[in-house]
Amino acid sequence: MTASQEVRIARSLLREGMYAQAEGLLLSGFANLRIQIGDTHPDTNVARELLRELYTNMGRPLDAEQYVESPGSGG
Repeated sequence: MTASQEVRIARSLLREGMYAQAEGLLLSGFANLRIQIGDTHPDTNVARELLRELYTNMGRPLDAEQYVESPGSGG
């Protein structure tokens, strides 16, 4: 499964409230996207935002803060 596929599936799981399942896929997809296409690529930023949303929905604001957009990400 590619990193982009992991993020797409995780997004669907997140929308369904399946947070535990989404978390692993998002973390893996985000890490791989950062390596493959860079920290500031739009797809990486989508995964970052989904992680923030996930952790906010899970009531984990400190974890969500780790995924604030990086400097120079353009967003």
